[in-house]
Amino acid sequence: MMTDILYPHDAQLYDRRFMNCAERHAVVFLKERRAQTDLLFYRALISSDEIFRQIIQQKKPKYNFVNGCFSEPDLNALGIYPHELRGECFAQIKPDIDALIRQHGFVLISGSVFYFPHCPEYRQKHLHHLVVLNGTDEVHGRYQVADDNPASVLCQYQYGLQDVAGFFDNNGDRLARWFTLDNYDSDEATHYFQHALRDYLSHYQDSQQFLSDIEDYLKDNFEAREIKLQLLHDGFSLLSGSRTLFAHYLSLQHPDQDAITELARQLGQQAFILKSLVVKARITQRLDMADLATRARQFQEQESALLQALRTLLRGH
Repeated sequence: MMTDILYPHDAQLYDRRFMNCAERHAVVFLKERRAQTDLLFYRALISSDEIFRQIIQQKKPKYNFVNGCFSEPDLNALGIYPHELRGECFAQIKPDIDALIRQHGFVLISGSVFYFPHCPEYRQKHLHHLVVLNGTDEVHGRYQVADDNPASVLCQYQYGLQDVAGFFDNNGDRLARWFTLDNYDSDEATHYFQHALRDYLSHYQDSQQFLSDIEDYLKDNFEAREIKLQLLHDGFSLLSGSRTLFAHYLSLQHPDQDAITELARQLGQQAFILKSLVVKARITQRLDMADLATRARQFQEQESALLQALRTLLRGH
């Protein structure tokens, strides 16, 4: 059994509620190199309509949710430039990968979880995944690999070349991704993201159907209850992570607005409680729909208060 060595990061903030593996991994490593990386989370205020559309209607896996937080223009505003490299096999791109690790500190590679013992699916199932290579011992043919443990906490592992090559080679999308950092003006970046939030909110719409119709959705017999609960779990997870990250963004851009930031934090906590109720229902096969609906309405009310406070704040800036 492998020993998990926690990779140093804020595990409660940079978790997997909102971000997929590639996003979370990249943010943690970029944050070490570019302090203002968290300004990207102005777009973490995802509408519940968008969650309803992608998760409930389209039934996307949560890791395929498109959140818009990592657009190239936003990355470029921080002097961050993403790049990709593809190859037929790891041996073909190994010299480039090793050089990129030495030069930039980390590279993300795609592959199949089937080949890494720390993954729950090891030798059981092929699933597409991305891990971070953040160190190489070329003499002994070993790599430092940062990835989720089974509890989705970012940990540090070490693997030989054969394991890494197996991970990369036996996957349809053989991809490596890295980032270059250029000089940029931090004050200009601050102003850019202030304007970006103002523009984002000016186009922001949310009917809150995901929350207001939750009781009707659960009572509808069109889909199995277990499927509905899984979709609600993913939806509430996204909602919780998004508000938590947005609260963090507010604390950076508007440090004098504690009340608004706290409102966003509370929304993250409330959505987490909604998710927890769904988890409990899946285990016990019992769900208090009235309680869930009441909590969803409370979330709606507080969300409306947050949006009103934000628009008032931004009109004054």
